[in-house]
Amino acid sequence: MLRGLTLILLFQFAGMALELVPGMPLPGAISGMVLFFLYLVVTDGGGEAEQRTAETLLRHLPLFFIPAGAGIITLTAILQQQALGIFLALTLGTLLAFILTAWLMQRLSGGHRGKHNEGGGHD
Repeated sequence: MLRGLTLILLFQFAGMALELVPGMPLPGAISGMVLFFLYLVVTDGGGEAEQRTAETLLRHLPLFFIPAGAGIITLTAILQQQALGIFLALTLGTLLAFILTAWLMQRLSGGHRGKHNEGGGHD
């Protein structure tokens, strides 16, 4: 467990170090996740230590939401002041994501749709 957690933290720190590079477009946490993902791809999912650490972290995943919940409770007044902007950003962002995803899927699939044969089944 300690080896896997150390490895995760090392990738986090590597991402934070990359964040110091001038012109780096990604936050350090994202860079660290990308590096860790690439490591997992290259090592075919990491070793047993990484898998054990992941299982342990996933078992305790709900605990990671406590700080976010506390932030929402303590910042209720600000959230109420900004409710319209938050609502619009979430709604428009979701709609834009749906539209772009549908467009991308259509482009990647070549615009083909499944055709039914005369018997009512699929080709």
